[in-house]
Amino acid sequence: MSLAANKSRDKARLSRAAPVATGLSISPAPKKSAFVINGVSHDIFEVQPTGDVVLEITFENSPACNRSIPADVIKELRLKKLEIPSVKVFYRVDLGTLKKHSKYFANLLGSEVFGEGQAVKDAFARLKVEDLKPSEIEAEKLPRVTMVNDDFGTRTLGREAVFLDLLCVLHGGEHTTKPVSLLYLTVLVSFSCMRNRADMRFLK
Repeated sequence: MSLAANKSRDKARLSRAAPVATGLSISPAPKKSAFVINGVSHDIFEVQPTGDVVLEITFENSPACNRSIPADVIKELRLKKLEIPSVKVFYRVDLGTLKKHSKYFANLLGSEVFGEGQAVKDAFARLKVEDLKPSEIEAEKLPRVTMVNDDFGTRTLGREAVFLDLLCVLHGGEHTTKPVSLLYLTVLVSFSCMRNRADMRFLK
């Protein structure tokens, strides 16, 4: 097998659906199921199995990333001279829970000021007309909020699993990433401190 083929294979393995893609230890994790968009199957983490909204988040990782969770992931990428991979993750969550426990999501999705909030409101209205209960339907039919998180604030690869933990805690669960390092806490704080659309460059 050629060197280029080896690099392609290794990159695919490391950038596959997060958070397990980046080598994080997640146990036990929220249930993961298939999520089909335009004929393409993705993994979705059911933080709340009866959730009424899907968060579609792309975690952009640039060459500026110089740390990772766990630490050996970034070292392996550099050793094999692979590009720093970005990942897209889907989470099924409960909108009311997000708005109750997070000022960021309350601001973003709880009003018509931002397009995301209006889009969710319109989607709920369509579901009501069709007599569909969000808590009982497939994730593919739920409102989907598309977001992008870059590495500007932390320069860290593996943020997607920290965000998964944050969502689990907001929904009354526990964090599942082990071990909890100082870097993990730094990334967690960066997410926890979000208050509005511009915070931590979370949305583009």
